[in-house]
Amino acid sequence: MPNILVNDRLPTITTEARAAEWDIYHKFPARQCFDPSVLINVQGPESQTFSYAVRQATRYRATLHLGTVFTESHETTFGLRPVGEEKRIFAQGPIDRGPEYVAALVFYSLPRYFQRGGFHGRDPVEDNGWKDRFGGVIGVGLQHPTKRFVTGFSFEVAAGVNVLGVWDWAQDNTLRGVKEGDLFTGEVEEIPVQKEWRQKFVLGVSMDLVYAATALKR
Repeated sequence: MPNILVNDRLPTITTEARAAEWDIYHKFPARQCFDPSVLINVQGPESQTFSYAVRQATRYRATLHLGTVFTESHETTFGLRPVGEEKRIFAQGPIDRGPEYVAALVFYSLPRYFQRGGFHGRDPVEDNGWKDRFGGVIGVGLQHPTKRFVTGFSFEVAAGVNVLGVWDWAQDNTLRGVKEGDLFTGEVEEIPVQKEWRQKFVLGVSMDLVYAATALKR
């Protein structure tokens, strides 16, 4: 996440040695610069000098989001329901569409990677064109990071608030060798289950943590 030397201009400077104003303008091209500040030294006639720290903006290629996706893929558990003197297997759920919480890395400004001159990153407060708002997403579930993965696209609809359209891969429990409604004479923990990956395109929302932190500093 580099600092970028943004376009700035040197101020009007009055020197004691010469009662005149130096009105100096210089446009700096966007380039990577990893120093916390850039000090410009200017030398004029009669050995007159002054220094000026050029403004830099921190720009980002990707930032961390916390979000929610709305999916039907949840971790299913199975139980035993008494029917008379027998016990039958049933799914305890959940089975309906509902929220699953994710941590995601959102890559800013996907269309700008193809522009001439390269992409130097986004200032999340100042750069707000549609190309800046459109990004890519990869993430994991907060509850079970190794059992849920998301990848897809995002679009910033408000300051730091994104709508997500992602493919949701989630690992779930399924019955092995038996099915719901079957008689079962063992205990609940003996119900044979296996892991199965399920994939579906889902929608969600997320909050950009870096945007929030940057906005508070302005």
